[in-house]
Amino acid sequence: MRITIASILALAAIPAIAEIEPSTGAEIEAAIAGNTVDTEIDGAGSSLDYFAEDGEMRNADETDATWSWTIEDDALCMDFDNGTDCWELAIDGDNITWLREGTPAGTGEIRAGNPEGL
Repeated sequence: MRITIASILALAAIPAIAEIEPSTGAEIEAAIAGNTVDTEIDGAGSSLDYFAEDGEMRNADETDATWSWTIEDDALCMDFDNGTDCWELAIDGDNITWLREGTPAGTGEIRAGNPEGL
């Protein structure tokens, strides 16, 4: 088998890792409003959250917390007791990749409705 320089250059032009395209704010809202998200963030652990359509956010571990969520500049912003945290999301069906400054920082799965009764 002969390998030519053109073949080598063509392979070198293929990115090693495909860049993940963040979802738009409208796509994020359509995917999570009224649904539960099971999340695993690198270095921070797991979380199970219900994103009510009215902007309220309920967590499986923090049942007394009063949290909320909004969409701002194509990012999911969550208002916790100690401040607001915004994330870009890449949504593919029921799967989420949580992005911090464009870099994957965790994964999640969207569950229809509020199956855990949060």
